[in-house]
Amino acid sequence: MHFRLLTQRKTAEEFSEYTAYGIEAAEQNQIISQIEDISTDKEKMLWLIEKFNNEKPELSHMEQMIEDFLYDFEV
Repeated sequence: MHFRLLTQRKTAEEFSEYTAYGIEAAEQNQIISQIEDISTDKEKMLWLIEKFNNEKPELSHMEQMIEDFLYDFEV
């Protein structure tokens, strides 16, 4: 399994238009899971994706790892 950056253009009243980044998990070039709109900070997301690709977490642990990531960068 390989993790990669998911990039989307979003529209919100408060922010007008913005770029949101998420994570896709793929196997043999097929997306098996994705979590959208995690952050607007591309560099932080690239760091997280590198961590995922190095640690190879189970899909069931992805959301908890993302929550930890968001908390660690906010504190």
